[in-house]
Amino acid sequence: MRRCLQAVVLLGAVLAVPLSATAGERTARRPTELAASVLRAIPARDAVRHAGDRKRAVALTFDDGPGPATPRVLGLLARYRAHATFFVIGRQIAGEAAVLREAVAGGNCVENHTWAHVDLRAAAPALRRQQLGDTTVAIARAAGRRPVLFRPPFGATDASVNLLGRRLGLVPVLWSVDTRDWQDPPPGVIAERALAGARPGAIILLHDGGGDRSRTLAALPAILAGLRARGLEAVTVPELLAGSPPSRTGGALTR
Repeated sequence: MRRCLQAVVLLGAVLAVPLSATAGERTARRPTELAASVLRAIPARDAVRHAGDRKRAVALTFDDGPGPATPRVLGLLARYRAHATFFVIGRQIAGEAAVLREAVAGGNCVENHTWAHVDLRAAAPALRRQQLGDTTVAIARAAGRRPVLFRPPFGATDASVNLLGRRLGLVPVLWSVDTRDWQDPPPGVIAERALAGARPGAIILLHDGGGDRSRTLAALPAILAGLRARGLEAVTVPELLAGSPPSRTGGALTR
């Protein structure tokens, strides 16, 4: 376990900047770290549900990848000049370095969703550290950047899980809009749910893995076009928080 945590620290130092600066990365250049001012706005025992409303932007987030749908999600984001945050499962990263680096090169973020999609709240402390630590190492090696966020599977978290994440350099992020696309509703329903809660500071939950995501893919153009029609920009979670940190009131933070 100690070796795992030491590896995280070493990789964090080595991969504080991209391994290579492609033209895509140079033109995309979007916040991938969290400023000290943002971190101060988030108590160590709390998780973020949504950002403040000072920036006309929302964060689209995709869980449970990388998977077969991920490259198509990236293609749609690029077509609409939108960006998103991908919370990936560590055991699925092997063989997917190219798609994760494509995500990063396109200005998106690749973040931590544990190694095996376990309920961290029910896990023993050592297993919690392993699930988060091993995934951080795998993301750093594959994507070329160390994650700064984690999303607890099932949204199952508490003060102790949140605090552990912060000690590992990861801010816990939940969501304010649940499309429930994992239930496989029609694309129009997914889009309607996403847009119904789309207001400045919203964090919208979608999935690019964990099953057949064809209906999510079919809904995504309507979501992206709908956000644009509302004057809302789709940005990464770090960018959303940089432009408008969460408030300590109004339900933006939770344990």
